[in-house]
Amino acid sequence: MDYIPQRMTKKHLFATTEHGISVYDLKNLKKLKTISIGKEFVLNSYTDGKKFYFIANSFLYAIDEQLNKKLVTDLPNGKSFWYITKLKNEILFVSRNNSSKQLFHLKNNKVLRFADFNFELEILDFKVFANNIWIFSADGVFVYEINNGKLILKKHFLKGKKITTGLEDNRGNYWFSSLLEGMYLIPDLNRVC
Repeated sequence: MDYIPQRMTKKHLFATTEHGISVYDLKNLKKLKTISIGKEFVLNSYTDGKKFYFIANSFLYAIDEQLNKKLVTDLPNGKSFWYITKLKNEILFVSRNNSSKQLFHLKNNKVLRFADFNFELEILDFKVFANNIWIFSADGVFVYEINNGKLILKKHFLKGKKITTGLEDNRGNYWFSSLLEGMYLIPDLNRVC
């Protein structure tokens, strides 16, 4: 469904479909069940290896290892598009337009302020590599470190490029997808930054 990523835990593959979230056994790829989500549309998802988290209509849900769906909490700012990722033991959230100027985290099943974040551009994706926050935008990639509740800009590269997401492969190379210009491979970030 559009750009919604599929996710895996240690036991299951979760696939978002128009009928709900289909769950497959990773050992044999047999479909175990489809978990209904009603008329809600899954905007984003994440897994911590045990639970599958997904955001639908500004609510955060979790599906546990026994495949039980639970409403965890609502997200601030109403009908915003949210990104979700993990930093160490923290599940982090940021809205696409970042109208609140904050990065949030999940604590005791509540979404609370994690750090101030005055980012003015639309966020196209949001990930964590090497304990740093990576923001993908219409003006390239921004890498932030967290310092005393604030995000400090460390690097900005691929300036002027609409970078939609990125990943680090098992060799330490970084791959970035762009909206109109294909993929970028950067084997050594120190040479471009």
